[in-house]
Amino acid sequence: MGEFLPISSRSFDFVILNNTIDHTDDPSSILKEIRRILKKDGVLYIGANIYPLSIRIAGRIYEALSSLSLNYMGILLPIEIFRAHPFMFSFSSIKRLLREEGFKIIQEKSIKAREARKSFRKRRRGLFWRIISSVAYTGEVFQAFCTT
Repeated sequence: MGEFLPISSRSFDFVILNNTIDHTDDPSSILKEIRRILKKDGVLYIGANIYPLSIRIAGRIYEALSSLSLNYMGILLPIEIFRAHPFMFSFSSIKRLLREEGFKIIQEKSIKAREARKSFRKRRRGLFWRIISSVAYTGEVFQAFCTT
């Protein structure tokens, strides 16, 4: 819950938001709060998975089906990748969100899916994590440093 941080305004020089924004219910509010707590020349580092169009469309379909099933049958479809990611950004949508919330991207980088999977698999071993990384890292990873 980063929508209301118990921190004084203009308190931080640097904020790290890595693999978080797509797991929140209200990314705009999170970024507004980060902008509030950053000092005037403060920097935000943001990292986010960028899912390919096919996965983003599947997420929208899942969202619609889950809404229907919850409303009419009281059940939630058990596909964790979609439940855990209320937002699945494209490069353009995350950049637009940052701009809309008053951030200026000063440096950005993308990491290809293959590289991201390789890095993830170095930290986690086993079949379960191999499957997770095959789904989670189907797209690129967006990284950026931003100022207000």
